[in-house]
Amino acid sequence: MNKIDTIILVYNGDSSLFAQATAYVQKFIPTSTNVCNLCHLSYGKLGMKAEWKRFIRGLPYNVMTQHRDEFRLKFPDMFDSSLPAILVRKGNEIIELLSNDEISSAHDISQLKNLIIKKLG
Repeated sequence: MNKIDTIILVYNGDSSLFAQATAYVQKFIPTSTNVCNLCHLSYGKLGMKAEWKRFIRGLPYNVMTQHRDEFRLKFPDMFDSSLPAILVRKGNEIIELLSNDEISSAHDISQLKNLIIKKLG
């Protein structure tokens, strides 16, 4: 089995200016549904949370972030499960590390970090 080359964080939001502006506004207006729990956990009102940034920078792997539209363009045949997702690339193979449901089970960054560490372990 190949070892992990890259961790891919796939957010359930698009990269367009409108989508980014909408996501920013949603940080200030609480809603009953959050379309991307990975966004909710890792980003605050002023950008990426420092704790999350330190965590992903400290991982012994390359980390790639992708919006939903970017990911589908780059890997069109890859993925049809629900997003967000955290994936790993091992050579030419991409495998789901954490599913949307697993990410949604985390209530804070610490829980998300623990899930990732456990799965990588």
